[in-house]
Amino acid sequence: MTETPHSNSSSPVADPAAKPEKLTLVVRNLLSVAAGFVALAAGGGYIYSEISEGNGVPMFAIPLVMTVPVIAAVAFRVLLDAWKPMKDEPRPTSRPGR
Repeated sequence: MTETPHSNSSSPVADPAAKPEKLTLVVRNLLSVAAGFVALAAGGGYIYSEISEGNGVPMFAIPLVMTVPVIAAVAFRVLLDAWKPMKDEPRPTSRPGR
């Protein structure tokens, strides 16, 4: 009995007809927090480089460093929700009420 490469069900190649896994709420929240920390680290690195070079920190830098990570995390979450809907959440096709 000869087996073809496609008859083995335990092959590591994914079935192209299978639906991709959807992200859970916990994974989405953790990814959003990670995006916020990346933005915070980038802003903190900027402030640290300014201080270590002996330059003064601009007046707008500290409030900007504190608010941009929140904006980045929210924008990342919105893009993630639009790209991959959550489990048991239908993708809206039109606006409700119309």
